Amino acid sequence: MVIGAKVTIVSHSDVGDRPMKKYFTRVSKKVLLQESCWIGVNSTLLAGVTVGKFSVVGASSLVTKSVNKKEVVFGIPAKKQRKLG
Repeated sequence: MVIGAKVTIVSHSDVGDRPMKKYFTRVSKKVLLQESCWIGVNSTLLAGVTVGKFSVVGASSLVTKSVNKKEVVFGIPAKKQRKLG
């Protein structure tokens, strides 16, 4: 597994006891990084996503959905660009 510099992994979010609480629900989910995946520099992985085996997340990507094994994704939000061998 390779994780680049300045990668943010968000496993939970909570606005606390504020007026905005009625608009934003509390989220607490695992982020799973499987065998031999690569996460590019400055990427963000949101709560509940899984990055599959041998997958690549391009630099500065926002991963909002799980990445299947042997996929290359990048962008905001990250989208599948190609399948690896």
